[in-house]
Amino acid sequence: MDVLFHVAKTMLGHKIHTGVQSHNYEYLDEQRKAYAPWASLVSNVNATTPEYYQID
Repeated sequence: MDVLFHVAKTMLGHKIHTGVQSHNYEYLDEQRKAYAPWASLVSNVNATTPEYYQID
């Protein structure tokens, strides 16, 4: 997945160094774009997992 380092760190709840951080500290649009393929990947894993291992 092509996610910028500082966006990934923000998604993980890590503080971004002020030299990297821009005025848009939350990177909400970038996070939204990154979460969509991640959710799809997780959904596909859950769909191919035996029922007794599935997450509800």
